[in-house]
This record gives sequence, C-alpha cells and structure tokens, in this order.
Amino acid sequence: MFFAPVFFVCYRLSGYLAGKNETASLFVLVLLTAALIFAEFTDFLDGFYARKLGEVSDTGKLFDPFADALLHITTFFCFTLDGYMPPVAFILIFWREFGQIFLRMISIKGGFAIAARGGGKLKTVLYIASGFYVLALQILVKTELISEKPPFSQIAAVILFYLCVALSYISFIDYLLLFKAKMLKK
Repeated sequence: MFFAPVFFVCYRLSGYLAGKNETASLFVLVLLTAALIFAEFTDFLDGFYARKLGEVSDTGKLFDPFADALLHITTFFCFTLDGYMPPVAFILIFWREFGQIFLRMISIKGGFAIAARGGGKLKTVLYIASGFYVLALQILVKTELISEKPPFSQIAAVILFYLCVALSYISFIDYLLLFKAKMLKK
C-alpha cells in the first residue's frame, strides 16, 4: 500500500527526466522495476506464508486486496497517462476494483469476509504481467533496443490490458455470486 505513491512519484520522475537526462530516466525506470518486483514478491510471500502457517485473518482478507488494488490502479493510471493503456480499459478496471472493495466492506458488515479466489488471483497475475510488460517496453525503448512504441508492442499492450478487463469482470461475477450465496445464508 505504501509503495503505490512511491511508484507514482518515481514513474513521473522518470517521465520528467526523459529528454533531459535519458540515463537518469532509464536508471529510475530500472530501479522502479526492481522495486515493483520486490513489492509483488513480498506480497506473494505474505499470502503464501499466511496460508501455510494458518495465520489468515479477516483483516488480511481486506487489507491485502485493498493494497493490491491501490498499487495496480496507480501503475495503470501512470500507463494511461503515457498512452500505453487505453483510458476505457483503465476506467473499467477502476470501477471493478472499487466495486470489489465495496463488496468486501459489505460482507464484513454482514459478518463474513470474502477471501481471494482463483479468478481474482489469476486476474492479479495478469495485472502484474501487464505492468512488467509496459515497464520492460519502456526500458527497451530507452536503451534503443527497440524503436519508440513500435506498433506490435503497443498492440500487445492494448490486448493485455483488455484481457485484464475481461478477466477482472469474470472474477467479479464470481465474487458477486459468492457474495449473494453468503448473504442468502444470513
């Protein structure tokens, strides 16, 4: 959760430095990519060990998805500003994530927590892959290994982001069905 504003500031700093000091801009992007790898890996380890050691809590079921959503929405916002992610895909994902957070809050008020499910985890993996794809693309452009936003690379990014939208709504429907079933039991 704390990394989201850091990502935003560093990403925008890299953009600000572009054209003024390409080496510094590249350095910030590489550092940012390494930090994002660290953040995503520690998030994975946190969930893995919480389940393995039986220390899953209702607070964790709320906090972890909220922190994930905050980070992913922040990265997607940055990519939208730079033209890598279509604004429509961004807003659809934004609405889905806040709808999911709202469902989780209502479920807690109803006396139960909705834990992450398979579809939601798969969606998160695709979010992460899409984010790393765009960062890698930007690094390759800055190192001049590929030209500025080649059409195929840009099309691949758009396809990835629309796959994110599709998977996010498929998993959201799964959560809605679970939520409805649990509410009917009350």
